[in-house]
Amino acid sequence: MFKSRKLPSGKYEYEIEPGRWVSRQRVNQLRNRKAHSVRTTCYEALKVGTLTRQPCEKCGEPNAQFHHFSYDDAFAILWLCQKHHNLIPRPRNLTGAELQPPRPHTGRKKGKWIRPLERIAALRKEFDASGQTLYLT
Repeated sequence: MFKSRKLPSGKYEYEIEPGRWVSRQRVNQLRNRKAHSVRTTCYEALKVGTLTRQPCEKCGEPNAQFHHFSYDDAFAILWLCQKHHNLIPRPRNLTGAELQPPRPHTGRKKGKWIRPLERIAALRKEFDASGQTLYLT
């Protein structure tokens, strides 16, 4: 892992390169850059108002969280309450990932624009075809 040290406040810092100490949260952000970027985009859209919070798609709970099937599309999300969100198995490939070096910003991905509901329908169809279980039946 990384060399760690305990701060007087009781929190820990981790040395990711010589002389650069960061929090555990920052280590996870650096390991999972794509996921962090997509989540940040969604939180900013919620704050600005371009994305509105919906009730849980399973039980109708008004306090729902967004869930991404894939981090390729930031707005192809499901709204799930914490109980149903916890039933979805976590991907194993994100937990042990190596730190990624920063990439230059290349701008918006070019391609055909698809309406959000069509993107969600296509992702659900692809997810169902993969044979994975979503636990939302």
